Amino acid sequence: MSDYERVAAFIRKLSARGERLGGGKVGLDSLRVCRLVAEDPDAAAAAVFACCEQGKTEPTCFQLALAIAAAYQVELGDDSLMQRVQKLIDTYGAPPPIEFRSTGTSPTTSAGRQRPIRQLPVPEGDLVSGNVSHFVRLFTVQNITPDQWNVRHETCGTCILIFPSTDADPRPVTLIPEVRRFIANLHDRLPYYPVFLNMNPKLGMFFAYFGCLADPSVISKDGTTFDITHRSVVSRVLESLVAISNLADELKMDYNSVAASIVAVYPPPHAKILLAIR
Repeated sequence: MSDYERVAAFIRKLSARGERLGGGKVGLDSLRVCRLVAEDPDAAAAAVFACCEQGKTEPTCFQLALAIAAAYQVELGDDSLMQRVQKLIDTYGAPPPIEFRSTGTSPTTSAGRQRPIRQLPVPEGDLVSGNVSHFVRLFTVQNITPDQWNVRHETCGTCILIFPSTDADPRPVTLIPEVRRFIANLHDRLPYYPVFLNMNPKLGMFFAYFGCLADPSVISKDGTTFDITHRSVVSRVLESLVAISNLADELKMDYNSVAASIVAVYPPPHAKILLAIR
């Protein structure tokens, strides 16, 4: 089988497992994409390159390239394809970089009632040491009972992280090394953790969580803004989306709503790309 035939076969399998959304769009299940990538990583990589070439004249092709590249990173721990796709998106198909700023105000429901919020303070000792074992114990989904699954379900979308020991520190959390390390460790152990956070942009959890995972070079000097379209941010967002998608059934939640809340800080063109893996 030639390389062309191999890529064509991979794309056919991918398309056959997609869901028609109307308007010529196809939704892809992230778990299935990951499985296809695991079955034939070389074909997946070649498919990304092919889609990228098409994307130079038709930017919507980058959506499929990004979906495959994200699955490739999850399965193989290699972000080189993500970097390539993001670079081409910046050149051919994406709006200028966008900065996100936390407003720090509290959200309300559509009926005007304030949503219930669970404040999760990180103890100073855990913050200094980077120890996330307490959070892992509370939020793990490994070998848990049905009752614990119910608790996880009830917790989804209700939490905010706070760092009391940094109250006297004038720097935003994005510039505090201990907070950055804690969030990085948490994401490494529980990449699906944002499913438990209240991701209303006005609460600033996207800023706190993904801002601490952003490459320092894309954070403003005062730490109050960062480029949410940079690959260091996009790759982490996609890691969370993939992990959350894989847990949607067990958590008895609507993945589309949760994913949309996470990418709510992005303008529609970016959000659609990020959501293309589902």
